[in-house]
Amino acid sequence: MKFRFDARVLISTIVRLNMIAEFSCAVSKFGDTLNSMRKHFGKKSLKLTTLGSEYIPNWNLHQEQAHSALFDVWATTQIIKIERIKFSKTDFKSTYQLAPNNEIGKTIIKQEQDQFSELISFGIITKSETEQILEGGSTVFSLKQASLQNEKELGDLLGAVYSQSAEQLERKIKKIRAFFRQ
Repeated sequence: MKFRFDARVLISTIVRLNMIAEFSCAVSKFGDTLNSMRKHFGKKSLKLTTLGSEYIPNWNLHQEQAHSALFDVWATTQIIKIERIKFSKTDFKSTYQLAPNNEIGKTIIKQEQDQFSELISFGIITKSETEQILEGGSTVFSLKQASLQNEKELGDLLGAVYSQSAEQLERKIKKIRAFFRQ
């Protein structure tokens, strides 16, 4: 899937402001809702004002707020929920994957890899595993959150990295959960 929205510009600006570590803790993946909405609605107009008037109750009370960023997110979320629009894992890309292929991208990769330094230094994961985890869209923050939730959620994040061996995946899950519970 090609992302044709402003994620790359946003990421470049955040890196320039040296805030990528904080940003990555809050936002680990980007998704372009337009692709899934096109699949769901077909040739129907995807203008938010058109969809809002058709699907959101009492749209007339809200429509004057249309085109403010926060309202557009709210309205899009409402339409997705009402219509139960489905997204697949491939509809989302990690900050790492969307990083421009230049110095900004290298900075993002370095900053995100640095977040894994403790896990690497304690021998819990390797540098190459870190790269695979980042390519899969996970961050240290998302691993920590998942490890504090349950084994299944952490397994879902790590499954692609350790897909050849269920035993290896199980060992990694236990090590990572123990690390974050200290």
